[in-house]
Amino acid sequence: RTFHSFCSDIVRSEAKRHSDLYADYMIFDEEDCKEIISSLYPDYAVHALQSFIDLVKESRPAYGYYSEDAAHDYQQTIARLYTEKEARLREICGTSRHVLDEELYNVLKISGETVVMTYNAALRDAHGLDFNDLLITTYECFKNETIRTTWQNRFTYINIDEVQDTSELEYHILSSIFGHNRI
Repeated sequence: RTFHSFCSDIVRSEAKRHSDLYADYMIFDEEDCKEIISSLYPDYAVHALQSFIDLVKESRPAYGYYSEDAAHDYQQTIARLYTEKEARLREICGTSRHVLDEELYNVLKISGETVVMTYNAALRDAHGLDFNDLLITTYECFKNETIRTTWQNRFTYINIDEVQDTSELEYHILSSIFGHNRI
């Protein structure tokens, strides 16, 4: 199965018992997510905001910013991204003519956490998860030793197709269940 379907299985069986997810959540694909973003922020380029949100959501677990205050965690993540990955952020905020949309660049730098939190709230209100949420929720589930051990024991072999496309977050998920398994 795909990595996202694997994570979906874990989320469906574990997260509903160990998180505040709705049992009837839906997985929103890229187009669904674009619709949400365009309804929230019609004055900005949807693809730019989606790329920014994805980058921030993927980077938060990589940086290990997990506290009771998600907005603060996102602020820290964004500050670090503007320091370490400024070129990537400039690329995200570029127009079709490769010109930097300075207004968007500055808005995201100053209040990007609000953009991410508003988007997450809209998803939650629709009982939805995007593809990043599947990965992040699985990552969070596997922090629990009981859950992690249960899933480690389910597999003797793990076969990873297209391993060159594995993100850092996906690798962390897989490495947490490697255990005694054969890769």
